[in-house]
Amino acid sequence: QQLLILIEKLLKEEISFPINLIPLYEKKGKLPWPIEGKVTTKFGLQRHPQFKTTTMNNGIEISPRKNYVIVRAIHPGKVVYSDYFQGYGNLIIVDHGMSYYSLYGHCSDILVKKGDLVKAEHPIALVGDIGSFEGDSVYFEIRFKTKPLNPLQWLK
Repeated sequence: QQLLILIEKLLKEEISFPINLIPLYEKKGKLPWPIEGKVTTKFGLQRHPQFKTTTMNNGIEISPRKNYVIVRAIHPGKVVYSDYFQGYGNLIIVDHGMSYYSLYGHCSDILVKKGDLVKAEHPIALVGDIGSFEGDSVYFEIRFKTKPLNPLQWLK
């Protein structure tokens, strides 16, 4: 709920980019992965095998391949959040224009700050387990306005 409030606040801010960006929606299915690895938590409703509870995952959790520790931006944009966020650990939010955002959580170290412009595949963080139950991993979301989108449909 706190993340929803933050994104609604970000939507109200006017973001101007000094360069013309290719709209994110034109890259659907062609975006680079934020890190090489294995998806350990999928998007959508998930049933916990032990506790038999159902939860909604707004993103995916990626466990990195050995020696892959750099998290990279998936598309050019502007960093609009770069700090600790309860439940997400160290969180980075990149505004890609036209109300599209990418979110990167559980990072051990943040390499960018609010206001930085990033290019596709620009290093933005290091993998960590801050706020994660999965060990070293990256939590990754794509949102249009406040609606979470299945990242697996956007990544190549």
